[in-house]
Amino acid sequence: MDRLCQELCQISALRCLKNFDFRLRSSEELVVIAKNIKTPPARRLENIVINPLAPASPCARESIVAPSSQLVFVLAGYSRYKIPGIWLRSSDQDAYALGHAISTTENLNLPSVERWMQYTFPAAAILSELSQHLNGDVNPFIVDFKALGAISQDERSLIVSSLLQYLKDLLASQPEFEASLWDDIVRLTELQASIILVG
Repeated sequence: MDRLCQELCQISALRCLKNFDFRLRSSEELVVIAKNIKTPPARRLENIVINPLAPASPCARESIVAPSSQLVFVLAGYSRYKIPGIWLRSSDQDAYALGHAISTTENLNLPSVERWMQYTFPAAAILSELSQHLNGDVNPFIVDFKALGAISQDERSLIVSSLLQYLKDLLASQPEFEASLWDDIVRLTELQASIILVG
């Protein structure tokens, strides 16, 4: 579980992504804000069988208010349960409005959660599967270069460094979205070189 929690911490530093924003809530919890949701009917989250023996939802009575076009989840790696969990944190009504009839009390039974120990980067595998359900993209770390270009150069330099470090490490594990990672890594490397030349 330590490996997963370390990865949650790494992911929380990533910014300027197309489909997700992240915020570390504790050493075991990552808040995942899903954007650009366009779910195909066959991939709706209610089609995932909920695991009846999964850990209880953290803060089941808590609901995070988000824009109506976004859904908020919490991805957690609680050491006492020895298995990750992912729960909806937006209201049930927000999820339903975006095409998902799921509840904040239910743990999503994604196959990647069940097989998390098989992955070098388990959080990336879980987020990849969630991304496929929410917007059809297998790569959860698609960089939003337009957003990246709109921020100050100092901030951009830090964000580019964080993205490059994590995406290069992830690439070494040969995820199924490897080709998509390559494209963004090449563009980020070019951007980093231009920042260094200007700075």
